[in-house]
Amino acid sequence: MNMESRKSEQYDAQRNVIQQYMINGQFVEAEREVIRLRREMEEDADVPKDLLSDIYYKQYHLAWIRKDKENAFKFAEKAIELHSSNEAKVQIYANLAMNALQRELLDDAMEYVEKGISLLMENTTTTWYLYLIKGKIQLKKGDLDAALLDFTTSTKEANRLHLPHGEIAANICVAETLYLMGLKNNALSEIVRMELYAQRTMQLQQYLRVLIKKAQLLFRMGRNEEAERVILTIPDFND
Repeated sequence: MNMESRKSEQYDAQRNVIQQYMINGQFVEAEREVIRLRREMEEDADVPKDLLSDIYYKQYHLAWIRKDKENAFKFAEKAIELHSSNEAKVQIYANLAMNALQRELLDDAMEYVEKGISLLMENTTTTWYLYLIKGKIQLKKGDLDAALLDFTTSTKEANRLHLPHGEIAANICVAETLYLMGLKNNALSEIVRMELYAQRTMQLQQYLRVLIKKAQLLFRMGRNEEAERVILTIPDFND
């Protein structure tokens, strides 16, 4: 085994220690090891940049846990800068955007979505997900027309890339947006269509999500008996 291979194995072992700390909720210990390993790797001229990118990305997560937004984003940007894969860069931007969205940081979320979109190539599998997040940001901002456009783009991209789980996820959001626009029957029709599509494509997890959304819409429309019948089918799915 050459020196480069031994170093790679050593770094992988140290990364596994960090990962175990994070799984166990030992975030102080994890961050201590991340900082130590990052410094060690930065002093190693031969370290693969993708490995160092991963360490910065772990530091991003740990900074978020400490609610250190400013440094968290800096670590994430560094992770993106170091990574050699365009697909990985887009995925990180998508994760950043979703993280910001979940924290109601809508401007930050939109900034990261747009950065991700700027890197998209024809076969980038994350395309549908970026537009899904963008639609959710628009929905939070109350721009229903823009949200519907982005969710529709997401469904088309998922379909083009042959990703039925993404197509169903985006169409669930299309249905919700149609409902909020007052097009309640259209929303329900979209969900019924996705129910059949999820069954046909064997997307079991998404099928469950479709059934839950269908029941929610029926309840909101005052069609309680129909909603309850839908709910009764969910345990059968779980079996």
